[in-house]
Amino acid sequence: MMEIIKSCFKSYSELSQQWKTFRDKGTKLTNSLVNKHLTLSYIDLNDYSDSMKNNIDLQFKFKQQLFKEIEIEYEKLCSVQFELKSIYDKLYQNLTKAKPTFEKLLLSQSAATTTTNLSYDQNLLLKQYQNYEEIVRMYKLSLDNKQTIIENLMQFDDRDQLVVLVSTWNNDTHINYQKIDLIQEIFINSIS
Repeated sequence: MMEIIKSCFKSYSELSQQWKTFRDKGTKLTNSLVNKHLTLSYIDLNDYSDSMKNNIDLQFKFKQQLFKEIEIEYEKLCSVQFELKSIYDKLYQNLTKAKPTFEKLLLSQSAATTTTNLSYDQNLLLKQYQNYEEIVRMYKLSLDNKQTIIENLMQFDDRDQLVVLVSTWNNDTHINYQKIDLIQEIFINSIS
């Protein structure tokens, strides 16, 4: 059982770094998308040359080019979301592999009487499994939140709302990294 938990946490450490890399890439893309979206929404022709102000074809081509750039970046952001989902799927897969082993312990714990309690080591392993389960839940909530951001990003024209979306994407508000660090520290100390 200890090997299962070790494997989960080792895998988590690697996947967590990948998550942060793709999250940061997504932050850059959302920021760029927001800027281009706002530019397209609030084009001020006074900022452009006289030839553009007076030429509807040039204005159309400019908007068309900007729209293409937005479309390309939106596709890249969806690709980043796919990578984040892949990372979450690996975390969940580790949890699923460990579940049958730890379900037996959970059943033993719930059926335990005062004379047949789980050993200290079994309780510790069970707690670590439950902690890992909580970590996976945090990533699922963050993944769902990022999907909501992708779905709503182009619907707002308000700068403040868009800044909140970018900030929310970047900050992983559903993932409590301090708690995860504490869980990992407890795990490392328990196997020492």
